[in-house]
Amino acid sequence: MKAPLFLVLASLLAVEAVADPRYVTLTVKQITGASDNRPVAEMSIDASETLEGVAYVRELNPSAALARIEVMKDGLTIQATSTSIVAGPASIRLLLDGPGQAFLTVKVTPGPAPPDKAMIIPAGPGGAVITLECSTNLVNWTPASSGVYTNLPAAKFFRIRTDRINP
Repeated sequence: MKAPLFLVLASLLAVEAVADPRYVTLTVKQITGASDNRPVAEMSIDASETLEGVAYVRELNPSAALARIEVMKDGLTIQATSTSIVAGPASIRLLLDGPGQAFLTVKVTPGPAPPDKAMIIPAGPGGAVITLECSTNLVNWTPASSGVYTNLPAAKFFRIRTDRINP
């Protein structure tokens, strides 16, 4: 039995809306007597993501350098804590002020499917043509049919195209 197309679309949107977070660990290390270059580890998140610090460890040796966490957002750079939560777009840096080592693990959570990327077809006149398409190069797209795709000679990318029908 085939699922109605609107259920398939709703399922795809629901999967995107509850995507699992990913964890990223930034590490910095400087050996005693190394050059004056300050070790820096940096990463960025886009507008649909949220970043949250979950673990921060620095060397406990009292003579070890201090590590700093900086967040850059909207043209501002601020010193943050290991438990800061930041909505994208933003960048985060882990810096070391001299010999020592540290790491920071952050959780990056994708946002829900953006409303401007979902199409709702209201009741009444009009509607939409829904087309499943596939491509091997993300440039040239051809209509595809729903079904099982196995043992492919090349990777295939799929998208759902919607074209509104106005009454």
